[in-house]
Amino acid sequence: MVNPQKSAILFSKDAAQANDICEILNVNISATPIKYLGLPIFYKKLKFQDFQPLIHKISSSLDGWKAKLLSFARRIQLLKFTISNTLAYWIHGSIIPKGCCKIINRMCPRFLYFGSINSRKLHTIAWKDTCVPKSKGGLGIPSIEALYHNFACSTIWRFLNSTNILFDWWNCKLHSLWKPLNANSSQYWKHLCVIAGNIKHCLSLFIHADSKLSFIWDPWCNGSSIADLMDSSQNASLYSSFADWNVGKIIIGNRWLCLTVLRRILFTTSTSTIKLKATFG
Repeated sequence: MVNPQKSAILFSKDAAQANDICEILNVNISATPIKYLGLPIFYKKLKFQDFQPLIHKISSSLDGWKAKLLSFARRIQLLKFTISNTLAYWIHGSIIPKGCCKIINRMCPRFLYFGSINSRKLHTIAWKDTCVPKSKGGLGIPSIEALYHNFACSTIWRFLNSTNILFDWWNCKLHSLWKPLNANSSQYWKHLCVIAGNIKHCLSLFIHADSKLSFIWDPWCNGSSIADLMDSSQNASLYSSFADWNVGKIIIGNRWLCLTVLRRILFTTSTSTIKLKATFG
């Protein structure tokens, strides 16, 4: 059973019939962030004060009497596992403001090198150098940026290889991680698109008759997208009608449905200069 007194609903700014829905469910609308599994959730951008529980939890872990008795090696372990796991949990549910990241990045090196987050001493090794892998001279402590990168790569992989309500909505509404962003794109989607652009050269996308890869924007043509291969001087109207097509839409069985489409929108009139290798199945 749902307890109306302990429940609240978040609606986006332009949601229709929000009051009617709340009246039917006997649940109030929340005008402030609500917590779910310890994380703040809101339809607007979260503010610095919403992340005070995170700051408090990390500072309590690093400034407790037990932590002060740890050796240097034990402090590394605390940062590498306990603190990193806490940060990873919050990163999975929100975008931590830069101000909070600065505070955390100030506390962690003070604790590591001096055993106290309140120490004012200067450490001679930059925190960004401390957080690089051991093979490159660091201590292997994950930085906040690395945790964000890892989670973004995981989300991109799942978006390209699995289906659920969220990914299907992204695919229908936004089409591709490599499609040019517009001014209304969310902060999180922009972050995913930046990471997708950075790892584009690392991906190998295999296509088939049921492929949901974007025909125009995804890099399925030997590491390039159709948009990459187009002559930039061409009129965008030549390919705008295909902007929301999936690759599977132009394949029947093991055959291309309309190779003439490629001839029209590639930067050259001959497809012989472009090798399109696909694995079907």
